[in-house]
Amino acid sequence: MASPENAKPVAWNQDYSGGIEAIDDDHRKLVTLLNELSVGLASDRPVRNLKLTLEALAKQTQNHFANEERLMRQHFYPDVLKHKAEHAKLMGQVQTLDAAVRSGRMALSQELVTFLEHWVVSHTLGMDKALATFLQACGA
Repeated sequence: MASPENAKPVAWNQDYSGGIEAIDDDHRKLVTLLNELSVGLASDRPVRNLKLTLEALAKQTQNHFANEERLMRQHFYPDVLKHKAEHAKLMGQVQTLDAAVRSGRMALSQELVTFLEHWVVSHTLGMDKALATFLQACGA
């Protein structure tokens, strides 16, 4: 297994910031949990602890999506249906992976963490940036 020094955590940078503090805070929490998983895998932390972190990531993802969807409804976001559909797809993937890991059907691996990192970063830089731009224009 790789050493903790070789784990490649996601470094938060201003590109991930959309200027809406509540959304940015959620994204930072997601990145922190992903980094905990990555470093935990590299340092041979007990699987039970890693599973708890994955469960926390799933819950934080669900909370984040609920927060965004509340803001979309409050401000009549025109792409709400498309954004919610993406949330449903991503949440389904996270819940499926979490259940597979907890049941032992899938091992927690760096590949799994890399997959999760990719969707967090791509969703943040794509759909969430567009939402943040809209919300800023609304004065949110």
